[in-house]
Amino acid sequence: MCGTAMPKDLSDAGRSAIDDIERSEWLIWKRLVQSRQLSRTPSFGDYTIANPAPFEADPRLIRMSANIRYTGDDKFIIFKGRDLRKYGYGQYLTLAAQVVAQMNTGVRTFL
Repeated sequence: MCGTAMPKDLSDAGRSAIDDIERSEWLIWKRLVQSRQLSRTPSFGDYTIANPAPFEADPRLIRMSANIRYTGDDKFIIFKGRDLRKYGYGQYLTLAAQVVAQMNTGVRTFL
């Protein structure tokens, strides 16, 4: 079984925010395995933090935001910044600090 719940883009995620997306493909696989109704345990595969659909927009015309996509236990955690062209790549340092801070809160939503 292979799939991903990661959308084609993160336009629905808030700017300068931490958001999450349920890993539905992972949850379905876990339910299948836990049901013990299958004669064989299916292998699990995923597209990690990328949607496999082809990217069809002209990258010169889109406004990409800085983001870090982190895989948690049952969710993808999205740390999102702002427009890269306007606010630069230095945002990744801030986003990385947010990932570390989130991990240090003692909330174990991360793998």
